[in-house]
Amino acid sequence: MCMQRKGVGPVLRWAGGKRRLVHRLAELLPAGWQNYVEPMAGSAAMFFYLAPRKAVLADINPDLINFFRVLRDETSELVERLNSLSASKDLYYEMRDNVPTSGFERAVRFAYLNRLCWNGVHRVNREGEFNVPIGDRLPRRLWNPDHLYRAASQLRCARLLRADFEETLPKLKKGDFSFVDPPYPRGAAKGL
Repeated sequence: MCMQRKGVGPVLRWAGGKRRLVHRLAELLPAGWQNYVEPMAGSAAMFFYLAPRKAVLADINPDLINFFRVLRDETSELVERLNSLSASKDLYYEMRDNVPTSGFERAVRFAYLNRLCWNGVHRVNREGEFNVPIGDRLPRRLWNPDHLYRAASQLRCARLLRADFEETLPKLKKGDFSFVDPPYPRGAAKGL
């Protein structure tokens, strides 16, 4: 059996994410794979839906992979810190403008900005600075602690890599299944 089928759903908003399609996509998956590999993880909606027993999640975005690592490895501390925050336009722009140096605080910042940014878009300028404006909603409750704990538990079966898909895909082995969901048409990344 390659899946637990007790998925919790993604904890991040992500432009182009498959949150609403995962149940239909799962019906198309081949049977009999041993290791799930997602080389462009984003919100990892498919991973969180399938809840595989063994997985590799990779992405080129260092803040995304750092967030998943901190959620997995420092769950209680992260949940406590995130739940101490409230939705605020002033705090959003303060956090957007100040990049912390510790991995833990970077994860807090990433999660907060992701929750409140416009349409779940993650975009940086040429200097690598996150520059997405705040969205048009300020929810009263930013996170469900139980959901975060369940997602952290699920991440314990995953190897997390900061890597490009071109580095990840050649490492596939017999028995691996890779869910490849490109965020843009081929060539678009090269300015075509």
